[in-house]
Amino acid sequence: MMTKHRTRAQSAMEYLMTYGWAILIIAVVLGALFALGVFNQSGLSANACVAPAGFYCENAIFYHGVVGSGSGSVVPGNIVLTVGQDTGAAWQNIFFVFVPAGTGYTSGLPNVNFATPPTGISYAVGNMNTGSSTQVTLPVTGTSSTVSIGTTETGEVWAQYMVGGNVEYTQIASLNIKAT
Repeated sequence: MMTKHRTRAQSAMEYLMTYGWAILIIAVVLGALFALGVFNQSGLSANACVAPAGFYCENAIFYHGVVGSGSGSVVPGNIVLTVGQDTGAAWQNIFFVFVPAGTGYTSGLPNVNFATPPTGISYAVGNMNTGSSTQVTLPVTGTSSTVSIGTTETGEVWAQYMVGGNVEYTQIASLNIKAT
């Protein structure tokens, strides 16, 4: 009887030792991957431009330096992206703005000036039919003449527009973007 009990104990110990080493090896590999930053999402360069149903947001780029020359140049601290709407109504006299995270709101609207763009930057669009899109350049308020590569900005893209003679406001997209 003693031999049978001893055999079971030895089997159990061998089982625990075999799987224990396997678990230890997996833990060491995962630890090394974490130490190397494989699971660190802040190192990813993917920009997120998320638009709710009825709106479009794509190709968002946050520029750290001057791009291009002349009237087509993009100055540092500007976000260039493609926005659109498919709401079923034609928009007129549109102004797009970037609203940085942390901006205050009054009566559900961000505390920003929709109709006065900074000098040299135009983010006003005449009209936009439903189902159409356009590329806009949006200034990031508070950025200096130089923005370091890797600087991140989080916020929202809002639009002020007219439909049927009424001024309306809506959030087009949420942005999480890194300067390139």
